[in-house]
Amino acid sequence: MINTGVWPGWGGDDSAHARLLWAADGVEVNKPCDYPCKFVHGDPAVYHDADAVVVETVNHPKFGHDGKPMPWPVGNQQTHTPLVGAFGLEPVEAYPRYQPTSPEMAAHASFSMSYLPTSTLPVSLMCPWGLPPASPAAAAVFGELAASYLHPVSAQSVPSNGAIAFFSDRGISSDTWSLLQRLAQVAGAKLHTFVGPGGLRKQAVPADIPNALAHLPDRLRLIKRYRAVLVAQSSKTPDWLEPEVSHALVAGAVPVVWGPPNLADLMPSRHAALDATKFGNDVDSLWAAIQRIVSDDAEFDGWQMWRSEAALAAAAVAPTAHEQSLRRATLETRLPPNSAATDFARFGRNLVDTCAHYAECRICKHVHSTLASA
Repeated sequence: MINTGVWPGWGGDDSAHARLLWAADGVEVNKPCDYPCKFVHGDPAVYHDADAVVVETVNHPKFGHDGKPMPWPVGNQQTHTPLVGAFGLEPVEAYPRYQPTSPEMAAHASFSMSYLPTSTLPVSLMCPWGLPPASPAAAAVFGELAASYLHPVSAQSVPSNGAIAFFSDRGISSDTWSLLQRLAQVAGAKLHTFVGPGGLRKQAVPADIPNALAHLPDRLRLIKRYRAVLVAQSSKTPDWLEPEVSHALVAGAVPVVWGPPNLADLMPSRHAALDATKFGNDVDSLWAAIQRIVSDDAEFDGWQMWRSEAALAAAAVAPTAHEQSLRRATLETRLPPNSAATDFARFGRNLVDTCAHYAECRICKHVHSTLASA
């Protein structure tokens, strides 16, 4: 009845390498960490000897145990272990009692991990999805994970096909569904639905990428052929982002998002994603805006300027050979103030650095420091 937070693929065969799961299926990453940890999955007998246990709280009701008590690990009064971390990446309204930051969960857990910024260790699905950094300079200034977003993209590198791609693996909020149906009618054959609810015409997967729906690296290759990707989220709760948003961004497409009210605050630039909710019920105007992105070269290039501006700023302030020990925060102070580069630095620090797939080091550091101060 206890679930130990295996969703992000923490640990793996060794402490540094993992094959990711679910929305990242097919991605393999190396995750070296300065804090020694050994992650063990599946054997309840080891919980009592562990320094910490991460519990994926929302899986308790998901797997049919709602109404039954959570089998929280029993602590050792002398060593104050195991520490218990409550982890969850579901929108707050889905399982309110089982949110890691809810009072009921907080009464049993010493630290929380969720998409909410108020968590002890915030985690997000704004991830690099196995893509390498765009350049050593970008990695030095913005971090390796965030630098994956800065590969150059232009109208010349993404020829227009006049279409927008749509993938939805997790359902669509009820108030968005009617708008999506109307958009599908307006767009006709130009809405390429690869994964989505019944009632929408499905697009055939290209013959040269047959695994694009089941294998994330292949799906990213498919997304790279589009200038825009439609994301109709299952929830519009603030701060909540489904992985398709970052899939689009790392692949070079403009996400068109029915999502949270603070979407702009969660993006690498104020001009990186089109907020579909701002159009209300005016589906015709929304489609016109999408068509400008996918068909007008100058318009599309305007939506991609943040990438080149941030990359150029990183190249200008990247450390020389004798400055390699400079801290990333110090390098950020050299960026032009109030610029696309400083916006991107904030995005990397607050969201990409919290990617759930790379949380081992943050967990280990927290456990080490907590036990050391006990």
